[in-house]
Amino acid sequence: MAQKKVKRHLHKGRVACAVLILIIIFIFIGNIAGCTDKEKKNPTLPADNSVTDETASSQPSAEDSQLIICVDAGHGGSDSGSLANYTTRYEKDDNLSIALATQKYLEKIKDKDNINMKIIMTRTDDTFVSLDDRCSIANDANADLFVSLHRNSAENANGVEVWVHSSEPAPDCRLAYNILMSLQDVGISKNKGVRFGYIEDPSLDYQVNRETNMPSCLVELGFMSSVDDNALFDKNVDKYGEAIAQSIVKTAKELGLKGLKADKKVQPIETEYYNHEVTDYIPDPSVGNH
Repeated sequence: MAQKKVKRHLHKGRVACAVLILIIIFIFIGNIAGCTDKEKKNPTLPADNSVTDETASSQPSAEDSQLIICVDAGHGGSDSGSLANYTTRYEKDDNLSIALATQKYLEKIKDKDNINMKIIMTRTDDTFVSLDDRCSIANDANADLFVSLHRNSAENANGVEVWVHSSEPAPDCRLAYNILMSLQDVGISKNKGVRFGYIEDPSLDYQVNRETNMPSCLVELGFMSSVDDNALFDKNVDKYGEAIAQSIVKTAKELGLKGLKADKKVQPIETEYYNHEVTDYIPDPSVGNH
């Protein structure tokens, strides 16, 4: 009997040791797995992360909290874009005028409202910039929003339309909608709506909407083939720039980008301004790619 008791005690002891060893192994494996997960979530931890102030360590850097806006003046240089009734008025020049006006008012909003904001321009003079480079400029800068500014051309057509990706991303649609409605408030000949895809095929996309990594839109600010649209553009170019700038910042706030908050309750988009119809005009061949 004594020998059986000893054997039982030895057996229980061995079981207890085995259980203890298994527990230690599981804890060790768990710790390794935990470290691996943290490394995946924080792949680029700073070399010295010994900050003891938890509040300070959780605060984003000034660079991380900076709102970056990319404004793209379409065409430029050897790419003149569309023409005004085949005269010497080039789209590339009007695009640059509205882009520079937008930049000016973004800078004013930045200073007035004390917003940590950086404005990136794809061009500031009559320079050719490829579509690939325009997308790269925005992507490399990690821009938060991208707005490409253009004018249209077609026979017997007028008005303003804003194009977004064919998949209709909600942030892109809000950006386009805000810009369109602000331009309408300034004064345009016709609101042609927020449009999707590409002018000649709604299943395709403009490159600047397809290959940028952030919410984007392409604004067609009236037709250069329309005398009325040209007159409105010349009269309101500064106001258009201000409206676009205000809409960009408004969108950033509504989307909560870089910690910004909307000034008032965000209103739903009036989808009646979504235009899924096939274009009611034949684009001028001189419009080219954008």
